This record gives sequence, structure tokens and C-alpha cells, in this order.
Amino acid sequence: VASLEKERESLHQELDEKTALASTLQAENERLEALRKKLEAELAKAGALGDVQVVEVKLPAALDEALRKFAEQYPDAVEYDPKRGAVRWKSDLTFDLGSDVVRDSVKASLKAFADIVNSASARSFEVVVVGHTDNVPISPTTAKKFPTNWHLSAHRAVSVMFVLHDDGVQYERMGVMGYGEHRPRVPNQARGGDERNRRVEI
Repeated sequence: VASLEKERESLHQELDEKTALASTLQAENERLEALRKKLEAELAKAGALGDVQVVEVKLPAALDEALRKFAEQYPDAVEYDPKRGAVRWKSDLTFDLGSDVVRDSVKASLKAFADIVNSASARSFEVVVVGHTDNVPISPTTAKKFPTNWHLSAHRAVSVMFVLHDDGVQYERMGVMGYGEHRPRVPNQARGGDERNRRVEI
């Protein structure tokens, strides 16, 4: 009987120790879960502020549908990338060679896009305008105003941003970036770059 009593006390002690350990692990799990949620919130906030390395974006269904129909309405000038939540204008149709002046021929598409951006389904999103070029060197004439492709891409983004503002998009929602020749969609040709790399993305 004494031996069994001693074994029972030993088992009770072991149970108490394991109960305390389980309680400690539960508290640690709750702490880690809270930390995970905090980090996810911070990452989401960083992405909303303009993280350009977005792999895939899930836009609201109404906004996604509006952008798809918009791209179908202007197939010659515009492409829509639903995985990135991006709309792409072809620079050769948007600007004259070496210019940052937006052509009148694309202003109707920019106005239609601005209307979508100002709709209820898009009102909570920020708008980042990004200019790109190919790797063709700046001509001596263009270099007087834009010394590099980087300058040209950034100025083109600014010009598109001003057109969107004229169409009702508030400055507070917009930002501009320029990557010059450094983010090509496809490899540039040995001579003459590639028109698919000359673009403005929003």
C-alpha cells in the first residue's frame, strides 16, 4: 500500500508538471499567433502603400469586371493584367517619340479609367503610375530635356498622373514611378529595343 501511495504521488507530481508545461505552451502559442497577425497586418499595409513586388492581387469582383470591360473597349491601346491589378498603356500610342506629352487620342481611355478609379468599387485603392522604356539610347535631341531613359519614363508617368487628376482623381491617391529600361517585359532586341517594353502601367 505504501509503495502504491508513493507511486500515486509521483504520478500526481508528473501530471502537475505536464499541466504547467501545457499551460506555458498554450500561452506561447497565443503570443505567436498575435505576433503573426500583427506581421500580416504590417505586410498588408506595406503592400497598400505601393509595394511593386506584388505577385498576385485579388481585386473586388466589380472592379475586376469593370477593368476587363474597359480593356475590351480600348484593345489597341490598353491591356489589363488581372493577376497584378494593373492596366497597361502602350507608350508608342500614348506619346510621340521622345515626348512626355500625352496624345489626345488616348485621353478618352484615360478618362474612362479615371471614372472606374473614382467608382465605389475602387475608391479605397491607391493609384500608382509607372513609366517604362526599352533600352534604345536617348537621342541627342531628346537628351536636351530627358538625359536618360529613366528621366523619360518618370516624366511620362507624371504626365499621365496629371491627366488623371484633370479627370477627377485626387492627388492624394496617386503616386508616380519610373523604371527606365530596367524592368523589361520581354528581352530587348539587339537593335531597336522592343515596343512591348515601352509602356505606362497603372
